[in-house]
Amino acid sequence: MLRSFSGRICPALPLHDWSFALDENKHFIDLAEDDQLFAFVCGGQPEHADVVPYGTGEIFVCMVDPGHRRQGIGRKLMIRAVTVLKRRGFECAFMWLPESHEWLIGWAREIGFVGSDYERSGAAPQRERGFLLDLDLLF
Repeated sequence: MLRSFSGRICPALPLHDWSFALDENKHFIDLAEDDQLFAFVCGGQPEHADVVPYGTGEIFVCMVDPGHRRQGIGRKLMIRAVTVLKRRGFECAFMWLPESHEWLIGWAREIGFVGSDYERSGAAPQRERGFLLDLDLLF
């Protein structure tokens, strides 16, 4: 279900297998749905703990169907995600964002994320930049 949804919402991205997130000891998934799925967030222990500062949890994705955007759903899911990370003992939240998605970077900054020095090559030809949120500023 998540794989087909994410493929439909972001067709430029390779299909991702979200089964790793079913390990509730390490990760979490929250869904927003009515008759069908229209948004989800996934996070937990960082995929590459050596890349992010110690005590940092990662938000792997926060995805909202375009027909449901600009209603506060993504913000609510993100607040839920950073709350889960804080309850699990993380001090910061981290996520990768494509450098070309200025609207998405602006949205993340509105929530309180700040750019970091972390960069990587994303799905070709995308470059991605890491963004951090100090959870103590929210809680």
